[in-house]
Amino acid sequence: MQKTNFKRVLVLGLVGLAASFSSGMGPGDQTSDPRDTAVDVHLNPHEVVGAESCEKCHAAELSVWKQTPHHETFLTLHRRPEAQQIADRLGIASFKSDAACVQCHYTMKAAPKGLQAISGISCESCHVAAKNW
Repeated sequence: MQKTNFKRVLVLGLVGLAASFSSGMGPGDQTSDPRDTAVDVHLNPHEVVGAESCEKCHAAELSVWKQTPHHETFLTLHRRPEAQQIADRLGIASFKSDAACVQCHYTMKAAPKGLQAISGISCESCHVAAKNW
């Protein structure tokens, strides 16, 4: 990996870490569900409801979001040749189940068999899990 790319990845990782702490979630605050320990996420996956739940009050915002790369990441990131090259270099087999990817590129929700990527970067990625709204 080129030095500038490494710096960019490092900075993006630090931004994600800062966002998790600013939302009140520290490393020990995740959840006690043992199925969730395989993927470290900054949102409590048991409180993630998905962007569609925000639509009742924020329809205009959701409509705009659906036209952004943040929304498209869910369907396109793993298909991009440059993303695959990065994954190969890092030894990542699955974008949607690797902690290095999901921290920034996906919104994870608790599912019966563990965590599941439900969208790309979403409302909850920046505005915290919405279950309690």
